[in-house]
Amino acid sequence: MVAKDLGVYDRGRFAAYLLALRRVIALPSAIGHELIIVDFGCSSGRLDGIIEAFVPNALILGLDLDPNSLRLAHKASIDNAVLADIRRAPVKNSIVDLALCLEVIEHMPKTDALRTLTSIRKMLKTKGFLLLSTPNRKSPTYITETIAHLALGQRYKGGDPTHVNIYSQKEITELLRVSGLDVIANLGYWILPLTFHWINTASSKRNSSKWLQRLLTYTMKLTNPILLKAPWLGFVQVLLCTNLKCRQG
Repeated sequence: MVAKDLGVYDRGRFAAYLLALRRVIALPSAIGHELIIVDFGCSSGRLDGIIEAFVPNALILGLDLDPNSLRLAHKASIDNAVLADIRRAPVKNSIVDLALCLEVIEHMPKTDALRTLTSIRKMLKTKGFLLLSTPNRKSPTYITETIAHLALGQRYKGGDPTHVNIYSQKEITELLRVSGLDVIANLGYWILPLTFHWINTASSKRNSSKWLQRLLTYTMKLTNPILLKAPWLGFVQVLLCTNLKCRQG
């Protein structure tokens, strides 16, 4: 269940999030009570709206530092979206069933990222989960885009100039481990060069390249089975984590 008005790239990443979310909902520990989900860096709350439809018995709290994003979230009827710095989130310890930190961590210096992840881990229940996504700098797409930008005399930051740190799969796994979190599932999405994403975004605004939309959608369907078996190929890595102490116990 992914909104039809999303672009091809967003549909792919939201589908990956929901696939990981299904694993959480299917666990006995997540049944029989209202789920408490906190979205750290919720932006416009678009994903929260999709999750709310997917998990109707959940209380979803969105946190973001950008007032403009929160205004969009409120317009989208995401009422529980509040202004907050996720590095010092106003959430009590050990009450969260599922924390979301989706394409946020790359916007922080490593020290802030470590502080944020450690704080999130403390907020999780003993059997709580963190769903985190971030670009993979060692993916084939990221490498080819880096080379292409260097040839043009440009520095590549994963398609977003506000990115600060881009992690490899090994690096983000180690950062999570130091924070007290253990990766239990790893998914990936988007194999195509990201340039196609920008073409797709531009063409969707003009509504003049439906053939490109169909091509990208078809290619995504073909590559999704590959990403399930080889998530390291994905431009973005989607990691489902749990409390490391829980795993050790």
